[in-house]
Amino acid sequence: MQINTHENKEKFTQDQIAEVKKGIASGLSPNQVEFYRKDFLSCSKMRLIRDALKHGIPENKLAICLNKAFTDEQVSSICFALRSYMPDEQIAVFAKPEFSHKQMQMIITGFRLGLSIEQTSLFADSKLSASRMEQCIRGFVDGLSVLQVKSLTDTSIPICEAEEKREQFTSANEEFKKTLSESYFKLSDDQISALLYGLQNGLSKKQIDVIAKETITPEQMRWLINTSIRDASNSRKIKNEKNCLLYTSPSPRDCS
Repeated sequence: MQINTHENKEKFTQDQIAEVKKGIASGLSPNQVEFYRKDFLSCSKMRLIRDALKHGIPENKLAICLNKAFTDEQVSSICFALRSYMPDEQIAVFAKPEFSHKQMQMIITGFRLGLSIEQTSLFADSKLSASRMEQCIRGFVDGLSVLQVKSLTDTSIPICEAEEKREQFTSANEEFKKTLSESYFKLSDDQISALLYGLQNGLSKKQIDVIAKETITPEQMRWLINTSIRDASNSRKIKNEKNCLLYTSPSPRDCS
């Protein structure tokens, strides 16, 4: 395979030319080598992209790494995610220049621990430090609700207080869980966790009693709870819209 490494030699450093030659020697195709043979890419970025190509990551997925706004460390995080076969929708959450390398790593950690995009998006904010993101991840892992974790994103609270708050939430949830276990002793741990999720999201004791049945699986419980939450949210929205209409509607005198 022939690739002219001497063309526009003045644009490339010796180290960059060496990275191109390594791609050729490793068996990459001419198109793959040309893909990362860019004079604006640092040697580190070239190496990261070359390694990703060797591991079968296609150029269309690696194209984001050509963004000049990314640092070497940020490209390293993105390539790690690509080589870990993270879904495109997850990578899209953090593969942005405004996130630092450490912030990217935290968001990746959240996904690797099983957090959903909805959960991760709650703290995937460039204004939040990596340390605060970590507190949010720990909160979700400990079983905190979305509302509880959201309170940890308040940057007016020092990070040490956010950590203390998370621990208090976790302790309180354990007490709630213990009370639920005593009240519904025939239910499994997973069913109790589902009921706790209901309490965390504003369900009343009466609503909890309705779904606290041995015959209802934890998945069914969560579906019923989410339906109740959604219905309550829609009811509030409709009520607010009606109040708004009443407030803005003209009086009979205005219409005369």
